[in-house]
Amino acid sequence: MLAQPQLVLPLLARRYVSWKERNVIQECLELRISDLQEWAAPVEAFPGGEVVTLTQCGAGEWLLRRLHRECFADSPGYRPAGLLHILALRAAPYHDPQGIFIARMGKREIGFCIGRPRPGGRGLINGLGVHPEFRGRGVGRALLRTALTYLHGKGASEAVIRVHSENAAALQLYRSEGFREF
Repeated sequence: MLAQPQLVLPLLARRYVSWKERNVIQECLELRISDLQEWAAPVEAFPGGEVVTLTQCGAGEWLLRRLHRECFADSPGYRPAGLLHILALRAAPYHDPQGIFIARMGKREIGFCIGRPRPGGRGLINGLGVHPEFRGRGVGRALLRTALTYLHGKGASEAVIRVHSENAAALQLYRSEGFREF
């Protein structure tokens, strides 16, 4: 019996994207908060903006493709997200639009963060990006804290994030929030 066509393409996309991202992962540092239960930073809004879930934003995962391109175009190791990346994101076994957070000022989306609870109590920050015009204003910190709070609420006991080793600003943010290399 053949698999249903609407299921085959997303699964193939997941495998292809995983295979293509192996080299990217090798260029990254993996940082961890080993005891997320002890992590207790308040979620704070950034001046003039808000953080909402993807579903509250009234948009689908396609908004992430645009934000990914806008936020990471000047980042070390950047590779544009394509159609297959969106299909792979949606097909992931732990995909939850409530764990995708969008930062916005007025009607403009300026950043995103994806939090994914995984088996065994591990939470994964699967991407955090802020538009270059809005960096240094607390947007990334607000997104990160919102995602960590979400993961904690989903029962994660630790949180992991990958960051390109040359991304000094991101490394500084993550370390200031309690992430350490392991």
